[in-house]
Amino acid sequence: MIEIGQHLWGMTSGGEAIVLYTMRNAQGAEVKLTNYGATIVAITVPDREGRMADVALGYKHPEGYFHDNAACGKSVGCFAEQVWESRVETNRVVMELLSDNSAPDKPGELHAQAIFDFDDDCSLEITYRARTNSTTPVDLTNRLYFNLSGEASGTVLDHELQLNSSLVPEINERQRPTGRLSDVTDTPQDFRKFQSLRTGIDAAYNHIRDFRGYAHSFVIEDWKPGILGIAGCLRDPQSGRQVEVLTSQPCVMIYTGNRLSDGCPETKSGGRYENHAGVAIECQNFPDAVNHPEFPSPLLHPGQTYCQKTVYRFGTF
Repeated sequence: MIEIGQHLWGMTSGGEAIVLYTMRNAQGAEVKLTNYGATIVAITVPDREGRMADVALGYKHPEGYFHDNAACGKSVGCFAEQVWESRVETNRVVMELLSDNSAPDKPGELHAQAIFDFDDDCSLEITYRARTNSTTPVDLTNRLYFNLSGEASGTVLDHELQLNSSLVPEINERQRPTGRLSDVTDTPQDFRKFQSLRTGIDAAYNHIRDFRGYAHSFVIEDWKPGILGIAGCLRDPQSGRQVEVLTSQPCVMIYTGNRLSDGCPETKSGGRYENHAGVAIECQNFPDAVNHPEFPSPLLHPGQTYCQKTVYRFGTF
């Protein structure tokens, strides 16, 4: 049974309450969430020796999350800078928000939910749901940065990544997809077998060096709409921690924290994150899918329900 505690963490300048939720399982592992940006603040899980550490990048104070460049742990693609209504439902935390209809790229109203479940097997499940009264693009995901050695332990470049992907969207120098898909064979984007992030971090291929590291999408093999499939696994040889990633989304974005040092707020450990201090594994639709009819459509129509799920399954090896 999951225990969930909550307390007032801070206030916005407009007087809205920022709540911090702590979800704790039978092993003593924890997930901390806040309703500002529907954000994951901390994930504390055991290593191969049973020692606990926080493996999610985050900030010491709630104000650190206000318009931070890294969008650390936030629900992005919609309401990352807003306070969500939030509540505990038995063993889960539910956050929801109703948009206004003033944004030109979001016509009509959009009612969104972010649902967080955590269990005794140390699986964190995030479900995004949305409804609209006017056709609009929707693509919600979480920008959770992992450092499986511990959030204050330095670079993740020696972490090893495996992805269930043989194709990647080709991108130009502005990080825009061309619409073509490239085979990863014999390239620095071939993670079909476990590969250290350090190996290709400075490669010229597909603008990796231009972006200071990986900031690339990978097409998930054998994807089927609405079906939870395996995206891949990140592991840390030093601690023995690993996280398996499952999702109903067709793509996964790998971002190696290439600009974390650019104005990063004070961290939970009282310092500042350097570049490559964490890696984000964002499950989402194809990038720029609204402009590429050959990609899965991101459009949500009235009467439909958007529902996408991602599971981060923590363990050791």
